[in-house]
Amino acid sequence: GSCTAMKYALEKIGKEVALISKDQLSESLGEMKIAKEVEFGKDITEMNLKDFDIFLGVDTSTPEMGGKFKKNYTIPKDIFVINIDHHTTNMFYGDLNYVDDKQPSACSIVLELLKDKIKFDKELSTRLLLGLCTDSGFFTYGKASEKAMEQAAFLIENGGDYYDGVVFPILHNQPLNLMKYYSLLVMKLRFDEKKRFAYSITTAEEIKRLKLNKADVRLGPNYLASIKEFEFIFTMAELDEE
Repeated sequence: GSCTAMKYALEKIGKEVALISKDQLSESLGEMKIAKEVEFGKDITEMNLKDFDIFLGVDTSTPEMGGKFKKNYTIPKDIFVINIDHHTTNMFYGDLNYVDDKQPSACSIVLELLKDKIKFDKELSTRLLLGLCTDSGFFTYGKASEKAMEQAAFLIENGGDYYDGVVFPILHNQPLNLMKYYSLLVMKLRFDEKKRFAYSITTAEEIKRLKLNKADVRLGPNYLASIKEFEFIFTMAELDEE
């Protein structure tokens, strides 16, 4: 959401943008039209940065996250780096850093950055609304949810398509293999009722059988977090050599 919104805004003022992501998306997100604007499976180390004036990291707290987690990866010094993020773990690796951990999403920061500088149309508003909703768990993640609702209202007022552009393709378009994964997590759940914590482990064989990618696997904890009996929960997944 934040990356494609920033790309859209920059292209509106005549800039050329290449958008890359080392990870694939979950199936429902991958089917969305804006996903076709991203080169998936490509990381910074595969780009010739001499072809660009600026490297802009959005929602990326460390340089390693853009470099397939290559240990101690640093972005070459001959390109100007802008770092936009909302995570408390951000390392402030940019030449210019805009990091606000009080914001509910990276889209929230992009929204504030563009608010008085560009006209918000349906496309830009919907892209930002997508990231805002997903990163706030559809307005369920703590106190920041109130700010997320205010920002969502602004985006909807400016043409953001909440139902057809966000809710339906994400919440009402879940693939069967993902639902089977959630069921597997619940069936394999190990828990301590007294200490109110639980965990679930998924093997590489199970992930392969269900045809899941990393993005799918990462959705597991969010699903299990809705179970009322536990205060703390985590998942472990066997991914290649990780």
